[in-house]
Amino acid sequence: SGGFDKEEVLKLHKVFIAFHGNKIAAFAGITCYHGHWALRLCIVDKEYRGRGLQKLLIKKRLSFLKDEGVAYANVWVSPKNVFSLNNVVSAGFRFVKEKSRVIKGTEYVKLRKFL
Repeated sequence: SGGFDKEEVLKLHKVFIAFHGNKIAAFAGITCYHGHWALRLCIVDKEYRGRGLQKLLIKKRLSFLKDEGVAYANVWVSPKNVFSLNNVVSAGFRFVKEKSRVIKGTEYVKLRKFL
C-alpha cells in the first residue's frame, strides 16, 4: 500500500504560521534531511510585507529547533533574493564553503547557524 507514514512526516516537517486576525499573513517551514534541519521557504502575503514577519518566523523556527536540542540549522537562499539573504545573515547565519546549487535555473547558496 502506498502513501506516507503520518508520524514520520509530522516528525520531519513543521510549518509555522503568522496570523493577522483570522488571515494567514505569512508561513514558513522546517524540514529534517538525513538528520540535518533546514529552514524552508518563507512566504509573506504581499499585503503584510515590510512588517518583519520573515524575521519573526526565522526567529521562531530557530527557537523551536534550539528547544529540540538541534545543534545547527541550514538554509539555502538565492543570492538574487537580497531581502531574504539579508534577513538570514542578520539572524546569524553564515555562508558555508560548499558548492552552490542550481534548481530550475536559479542558483542557491548554503548558510548555517549554530544554535
